[in-house]
Amino acid sequence: MTLSTAEAWLITFQKKLKELLPDHLISHAPQAPYFSTIHYRKGGYLTVHNSVGNTIDFYNVQFYNQGGTTYNSYETLFKKSNGWSAKTSVSEIVAQGVPANKIVVGKPATAADAYNTGIVSTIDLG
Repeated sequence: MTLSTAEAWLITFQKKLKELLPDHLISHAPQAPYFSTIHYRKGGYLTVHNSVGNTIDFYNVQFYNQGGTTYNSYETLFKKSNGWSAKTSVSEIVAQGVPANKIVVGKPATAADAYNTGIVSTIDLG
């Protein structure tokens, strides 16, 4: 994504995948910051979604292992992300045109499952 070549590759790949597997569910599992136009000048996953999102059944978005305290609370996960990951919380991704019913929140089940961040208490996550 940082070289602005991944978007075109993913679009081509998704088109071919759907052609070869028309009756299968297809999901992608990007990290949430890949939905950022701030960091990816060609739009990252927003460009992929705008081009072939109708052929992607859901995004299992990785909201963990992003460093710092990103996505570690209800607020930063669902409402407004913080720090370098700005505009990539669930509601901010939805506001940029990705349907809410296509977003699956990927979170580690225990602290041992996360490399460095991403734990949200079960109460907050619920």
